[in-house]
Amino acid sequence: MSSLLNNSKSKVTCTNCALYESCIPKYISRPKLETFENIIKRSSILHKGDYLHHQGDPVKSIYIIRSGAIKGYMNNNNGDEQICGFYLPGELIGLDSLHQSNYKCAAVSLETTTYCALPLNKLDHLCTQIVELQQTMMKIMSKVISFEEKMLLAACNKKANERVATFLLSLSKRYKHIGYSSNHLYLPMSRREIGIYLGLSSETISRVFMQFQNQKIIDVEPKMITIRNMSLLKDLNHGCSKHKIIEHHVA
Repeated sequence: MSSLLNNSKSKVTCTNCALYESCIPKYISRPKLETFENIIKRSSILHKGDYLHHQGDPVKSIYIIRSGAIKGYMNNNNGDEQICGFYLPGELIGLDSLHQSNYKCAAVSLETTTYCALPLNKLDHLCTQIVELQQTMMKIMSKVISFEEKMLLAACNKKANERVATFLLSLSKRYKHIGYSSNHLYLPMSRREIGIYLGLSSETISRVFMQFQNQKIIDVEPKMITIRNMSLLKDLNHGCSKHKIIEHHVA
C-alpha cells in the first residue's frame, strides 16, 4: 500500500498515472494537458531519509507526491524538531513557501517515494495558459489553510484522545480522496512523529491507540490502523461523545 506505482522505471505520463483523477484539473483539454506534461518534471526515487529539500533552501518548485510519503519539519531555536505535516500521494509540497524565497520546512522521505516537480519559474506562465490549473491551485491552497487551522485548533484546545481522533479522521479522508480505503489506514510515520505533530509524547500516542482498541474503536498494528467505529471516532473529534470515554491529559 505504500506505493502506487508497480515499476518506477516504466514510462509514466499524467494520463497513465494512478493519481490522474485527483491531481489533474477536471475537463482539461488534450492540448493543455500536453503543455502541462511538457513542463512537469518526474523524479528519480527517494529512499527513506533522503531529502526533497532542506529548510532554508531556495524555493524552486512545487512538488506533487506520486507514491510514498514525505515529512515536513523545521528545527526551532532550541534545535528541537517541529513537524509541519505529513504528505501523501496526490498532495502538494511547497505551497506554504510561495510567498517567500526559501522553504520554511525541510522535506524528508519517510519511505521509498517518487514525486513530480512543477518549476516555480514556469508556474505563472502555465497558470495563464491553463486557467483550470490556476483555479485548482487556489482550491488546494484554501484546503491547506483550512486543514492547518483545524490541526492547530486541535493541538491547542483538545484533549489527547480527541487530537488522535482528529488525526485519524484526517488520514481517513485523505486516503479516501486518492482511492484508498477510508477504514484501513497505512501509517508511514512513527508514533514519535505523530506525537511531535500533535504536541503529545510517543507514550501518550501508544496509550490512546490501546485505549481506542480496547473500546473497539480501532484495531492497531505496527504500521496500520483499522477503524471499526467511525461514528464514535467522529464524536471524539468533536469532543461530544455520547459514550463513556476515558480522557487522557496531555503529556
